Amino acid sequence: MKIAELETHHDICADLGQRILVMVDNHEFPAVFSVCIESFPSIVPAMAYRKKKGILPDMPGLSAFSTICRYAPPLFEHSAIESLSDFIKSTRILAQSENNVLEWVEAARKREQVARAIWNCLEKHPEMLQCDICADLEVSREEAVDIIELWEELGILDRRPDAESHRLYFRTRLDAEVAGLCPRCGVQEQGRKDSFFQSGACRQCKSEGHHYIEYAVLHS
Repeated sequence: MKIAELETHHDICADLGQRILVMVDNHEFPAVFSVCIESFPSIVPAMAYRKKKGILPDMPGLSAFSTICRYAPPLFEHSAIESLSDFIKSTRILAQSENNVLEWVEAARKREQVARAIWNCLEKHPEMLQCDICADLEVSREEAVDIIELWEELGILDRRPDAESHRLYFRTRLDAEVAGLCPRCGVQEQGRKDSFFQSGACRQCKSEGHHYIEYAVLHS
């Protein structure tokens, strides 16, 4: 690839990176994940350009990666996490990067599991105290609080002070009709929101597990 083409990709990567930061600030979810994925093809050429020009660090800002790993798990955007994983694995320079980006993906998967466990706990025990969730689930208090505070910031739940903790209230209707995606084959199914908090068999691939609720309707 010619230097001019590499430079073009570098500029695209920078422009999309800035756009991602603005979208995150404006809480433009889930649309921001599509922009993150849009930036993937320009990342490696941008790295090549920086190396040729002696620009440090060699790797451009990875706002696309960090945005997916932080926000996709608690919003159950599983497909964005898997798209990132597939991209990194297909690109040796990224898979072997000292930034350990594959470890970011694995941490994001675990963060999604924690988010689902917290969500299911709140569904079973409405208006639960935040401190009790951490104790009951035996999850890291820091990670649990980070997820809960993010849900509050996005208007998914309310946190009201109660004694030395917070009592949690969902801003969601469990009888709302929503779309759920099978994590294995990606087929979309419609149903009541509360039905997707229980493990079930996919109608297409028959695999057993939880479907992922689309965030666009998460707080309806």
